[in-house]
Amino acid sequence: MGICAAGIRGPHRHAIFVVVFFLTPLGISDPSRARPFDEPLPPVHDIHFPNIFGTAEAGMVLYGNEKAWLKGITFDQAHFTLRSPRKEVAKLAGGNFDFRWPPGTLARAVFEHDIPALYLRFVKGVPIDGLRLDWGEDLPDYFSDGIEHEDFRDLSIDRFESRAARGDANLAAVSLLRAQGISIVNKRALPGTGGFLKSANVTGKGLFVLNDLREAKREFSKNPGGFTLTGNLMPSKPSLVFCCKGETNGTACVG
Repeated sequence: MGICAAGIRGPHRHAIFVVVFFLTPLGISDPSRARPFDEPLPPVHDIHFPNIFGTAEAGMVLYGNEKAWLKGITFDQAHFTLRSPRKEVAKLAGGNFDFRWPPGTLARAVFEHDIPALYLRFVKGVPIDGLRLDWGEDLPDYFSDGIEHEDFRDLSIDRFESRAARGDANLAAVSLLRAQGISIVNKRALPGTGGFLKSANVTGKGLFVLNDLREAKREFSKNPGGFTLTGNLMPSKPSLVFCCKGETNGTACVG
């Protein structure tokens, strides 16, 4: 069961969104994937998802476009669990992003992609507050990070609980790529967490404070330089810790 809606703007394709299929609890997708129509609709922005609970066989997707970013999408007190689909379904259709509902070219409508619990791309100003993501048992290999963000601006994560689908070295509870502006506060690593945070090409890093990483095997995939870290509970046997002069008891600061 899912949520499905769409908005399409004519020749300019100023903004459209939302595609959700039976395996996906929530999806907001790219305007360039839809056919243009004469009736213009406003850009997609300021959508609030409070107190949502659900179980599904694929992750949530917020997917904008480089010319029409999704803005002001908020999650407040949401809890999702990803379970394994039937093996024949996973083999036939698993490990793909499927945006066929707003039709475009097949190459852009369906393409191979690992499935995180929450995926965001081309989004701006997304506060996540009180979100928990859980994983079921016996999951296919295409399930990946807890949350994965690419090409985003101004993201804040507060009171977030999750882990990756597995404890693999290349997976993390939070994955960030090509971004500007991020703070992570009050995040808790769930039991079974391998890596907590991996990031690349991220600027404008803000706070990384009051996070509980004790269940994680690794805090960071590499030096997270740029965050201000303090008051975090680190793993008992951390693989990578960056301490400032005078900091003790597992807290760290990175300039």
